[in-house]
Amino acid sequence: MDILWHVIYFIATSTFLVLFATFSVLPILIALSVWKAGARHLKYYSIVLVFAFLNLFFGTDIAVGTVHAFGEKGTATITGSYDTSTIYNNHDVVGYHVLLKTTDDKVIETSFEDDDFNIYPPKNSVVYPGVGDHFTVYYLRRFPQDFVIVDDDDSPWAAALRCGRLRKQAQEANAKHEFDRGSAGYRTTYIDLVNRLLVGKCVADEDEADAFRQEIENVEAGQR
Repeated sequence: MDILWHVIYFIATSTFLVLFATFSVLPILIALSVWKAGARHLKYYSIVLVFAFLNLFFGTDIAVGTVHAFGEKGTATITGSYDTSTIYNNHDVVGYHVLLKTTDDKVIETSFEDDDFNIYPPKNSVVYPGVGDHFTVYYLRRFPQDFVIVDDDDSPWAAALRCGRLRKQAQEANAKHEFDRGSAGYRTTYIDLVNRLLVGKCVADEDEADAFRQEIENVEAGQR
């Protein structure tokens, strides 16, 4: 079945290629169809056209979801980056060299580019791992170059990413609480975020954990 998922992944990620092929070949097919069989088959060609446009908007989500659902779980790290000479949305696309370790401990050298959006769960704005980061991937066994990066699990990179977001949210909540200490909503939000830092193991050591716990007590007591 990996061949099927590989084909789906290729089509879903080749959005502009599919669109170009559709507009290149479809007019010829339509002309031949009208010439030989009238307009009986035009509705089928319209379905192809709709599919090409849907693939343009939802192809990446389909590709990522397919590999995550039917792929195998592995680990990976980024070893370096390279220029691609490609520009996407006024952004110079960067490629990344990857070492991927499979479930049977084989190490595969592969790569991805930062316009692939191969992050699971799918999202419009993505953050990629950096050189030396270790993260979880799902890949197709027979086509390990088809892989997606998981950013919501407990891998070292994903955990650091989650904790970084929580710390930023806590800092913003603290700024709001400091500005209006009389607001029960700001106070509750700040306490909740500090608790999430503790529960999520987003503390450097026990001293920082104790400082966070004391912070919660002080805020609850109205001492700051």
